[in-house]
Amino acid sequence: MKSFKYLLTGIALLFALLSCDQTNSLPTKPEMKSDLSEIVFPREGGSQTIKVSTNRAYTATLLNESDAEWCRVSVSGGEKGESEITVRVDALDGDFRQTVLMLNASAAVSDIVIMQTGVPVLTTSEATAVDENSATLGMSWKYSGEISVAEAGISLTGGGVTTNHAIAEATAPGSYSLRLQDLSPETSYEVRAYLTTTDGQTYTGPTVTFTTDKAPVVARIASLREAAAAGASTVADNLLVEGVVSKVFPLTSTKAADITTARVLLQDGNNPGDVVTVSGVEGVKAGDRLSIRAKGAAMELSKSGALTLSSIIGEVKTLSSGNTLEPVVIAHTDLGAYENMYVAVEKTQLLMIYLDAASYPSWGSAPKFTLEVEGSTVSYDVFVPAVSGLATEAPGRGSGTVSGIVLADGSGCILMLEDAALTSARFESLLDLTFLKPVFSGMMTVGEDISGCAVEVPYKNGDNSVLAGELTVAVSGPGAEGITVETLSDVTVAAGNGSIRFAVSGTPAAEGEVVFTVNGITALTDNSCTAVVAAPFVPTVGNFNVYWIPTTANVPKNNIPDLLNCDENTNPSAVGVSALTLNASASNKSATKWSGDWGATGWDVNAGGAQVQYYETTLTVASGTTLALSGLDFAFRSASGDFDVNFLYSLNGGEFTSFFTCSTTEVSAGTVPLGKMDFFKAIPAGSVVTFRLVPYSTASAGKFGLAKDNKFAIYGNAQ
Repeated sequence: MKSFKYLLTGIALLFALLSCDQTNSLPTKPEMKSDLSEIVFPREGGSQTIKVSTNRAYTATLLNESDAEWCRVSVSGGEKGESEITVRVDALDGDFRQTVLMLNASAAVSDIVIMQTGVPVLTTSEATAVDENSATLGMSWKYSGEISVAEAGISLTGGGVTTNHAIAEATAPGSYSLRLQDLSPETSYEVRAYLTTTDGQTYTGPTVTFTTDKAPVVARIASLREAAAAGASTVADNLLVEGVVSKVFPLTSTKAADITTARVLLQDGNNPGDVVTVSGVEGVKAGDRLSIRAKGAAMELSKSGALTLSSIIGEVKTLSSGNTLEPVVIAHTDLGAYENMYVAVEKTQLLMIYLDAASYPSWGSAPKFTLEVEGSTVSYDVFVPAVSGLATEAPGRGSGTVSGIVLADGSGCILMLEDAALTSARFESLLDLTFLKPVFSGMMTVGEDISGCAVEVPYKNGDNSVLAGELTVAVSGPGAEGITVETLSDVTVAAGNGSIRFAVSGTPAAEGEVVFTVNGITALTDNSCTAVVAAPFVPTVGNFNVYWIPTTANVPKNNIPDLLNCDENTNPSAVGVSALTLNASASNKSATKWSGDWGATGWDVNAGGAQVQYYETTLTVASGTTLALSGLDFAFRSASGDFDVNFLYSLNGGEFTSFFTCSTTEVSAGTVPLGKMDFFKAIPAGSVVTFRLVPYSTASAGKFGLAKDNKFAIYGNAQ
């Protein structure tokens, strides 16, 4: 099938003759209207009529003079007013031809496409609304003759597979689209419109291509703020932003701000201090947990550090509703640094002061509260833009906590309270003791010691009383085996806010949920909480695996070497690996008489965390590569005392950071789960990471070394 392109042209009239009548009126603007913008003729040709309306004389010309050989118009122009133009087309000996009839009335132009087809003319639209697994595709076709269409639609090729997607309505000429799902991320696709007649003839349109996005990842609000602080103005990657709505701002006007676009405050579920204002999100309420596709959204960071996302074009999903929000507890002097955040200011008093309507016209007669802080002369104005539900009398002067959203205005910050029912019940006396639901802190994994975990019962406004007798915690559930909780006796509840802490210890034996039930506190109405015992972390060896093995051959008894070259590096082009060096004095190495064990004496030089004598190796990540480490295997041998071994790393020559410690007596071996540590999950391209092992012993004659015939290995995956 042949195809043609045409260039629309028009004559721009640079100057018009101005004339004035007796009323000195300005000349009327030229206008040109036609009832058709496109005419399609069948193969056998024929004639059609165009109706024209203009307030100027006009000309009628074809795009090219040669087009007049097959297409003729009844006039070359006309006067102002209503008129008709007849277009006649000869029979077509071919598949397709096209021209343009240009109507010009003093620079008011109307271009009419004249098309003659012997076959259907198909167009393939560019893909739109492309994400990682879906896209909207379109096609259109034109034909004026008789044709019986069996099927029309879009042919899609990608990943080595071609599939046809018929559009039921497309059996008649017109424009059509469909949304395709279940596409593969990061995959290039070819799209072509097709049409098949009932007699088996197939016609196709031009091919267009598109590539799906990467699969989206959830981004922490804090990471978006860091990107904005570094100068990013839009979200470039395919990211999902998740959080709980802490405040919905409808279209309104307040003293704090004139809100012309509906927006919400989204709070990070894991860090209440991280919030982002999202403009253009409607139909949600406080407590809804949202997932927002943020690719392409505009980012803006205010001087106070408040982050705003706008121009959201991606999908907004409500994942759950009714979530509990916890405010960030701040000092009263820090109010100005928490713009847009949900905060609580403790130990406060409120005095109600009513303002007349003229004081703040945009607020009308909204009441104003003065926020006073115990032990301080500093106060803030607290405005509540509502009247209903307010206490008829000022609250008592008992101390309590006020929570709400911090908003900025021209002169500072105010606190928009989350509720306006300021009754005395909101402000509890310091002597009113209240116990809250128990909470579990820590992480539990099958087969690992869980010392440091705890069950805590928070309380507010303790009164220095004693809970007589024993307080116990019962442990139940599928993951309870191997877990114990300490028993407390005659616990004192100190004045103010605090918690009762039960230490959790043991080694869990099975995965599953664990229920902790606190007994002995009669005032505790909800006395249980849950936690989960996770499966043990098992490091996996990917395409990167490097190790060193001391042997009698490379570490002879009387000649301790300074370094060992690695025995294997399965990914040398992506990650460069240095030799493993032993940095120790010659006298300390010569004093070691082991054969094959690679070590030294004099490890007391590392007292107090000093790094004088140590083992070290360096990994260099190539450009375009990300390194994810999962494990580090070690086997040590020691004599003449106990040893503590500190594992450290340094990035790009910076300070060394400890990431693991262990103790060893005689022979010990183990694995460091690097894959559980955030830094080692994605070491960026171009990084230089230095590992350092620093043993320590109080005995100067104590011997320590890497055990012979055992691997010292580092492994993971480079991509």
